[in-house]
Amino acid sequence: MITQKRKPAACFILEDVSWQAYEKLLEAFADRRFPHTYVDGTLEIMTLSHEHEAIKKLIARFVENISVVLQIRMSSGGSITLKRELKNRGLEPDECYYVAHAAKVRGVKRITLEKHPPPDLVIEVDVTSKSLNRFEAYAKLGIPEIWRYERGGLQLFGRTSDSDYEAIDRSLAFPMVARSDLQRFLKQHAKRDEFDIINDYIAWLNSIKS
Repeated sequence: MITQKRKPAACFILEDVSWQAYEKLLEAFADRRFPHTYVDGTLEIMTLSHEHEAIKKLIARFVENISVVLQIRMSSGGSITLKRELKNRGLEPDECYYVAHAAKVRGVKRITLEKHPPPDLVIEVDVTSKSLNRFEAYAKLGIPEIWRYERGGLQLFGRTSDSDYEAIDRSLAFPMVARSDLQRFLKQHAKRDEFDIINDYIAWLNSIKS
């Protein structure tokens, strides 16, 4: 089973929040960002640091350049709220993407998991504490793949059941990309300019074209 390590708290937790109250809160935020996890009546609201956002965007650029350089059609979902009342689960990913199901959501203005497929890939950046098990929530919602960054680096996970994931060496959405490939570029983040990292990354993607 995938577990998540506890770190110093950077969140606010509300207990006994009904689904109806959760929906009302989402309506109040409308289309503004609301980093959170909702599981069985517990609502966790997270704070975001510059470190979190910088790493999230770098990993997002990795994904988006795979699409452009290798000519793989994709639809970006950003940080849309993913939720299903039937599962009593809801959360906002750091980033998400439709790859295999990109055509099914093309032109859709508002994704609802009751009608549309879940994203094929989500990005999770975990540099602070998240008390609730987001992996279990993602599994319940049917997310096939997660890329998770912790300070130890980037790991890739594939869904194995309705409640769990296992570590994988290669992306399911982009099989030509290995975890080690992504990690090699990501670990340069502390010492190199993002411009140079991305340019080297694009050059590498061009080198693996077949």
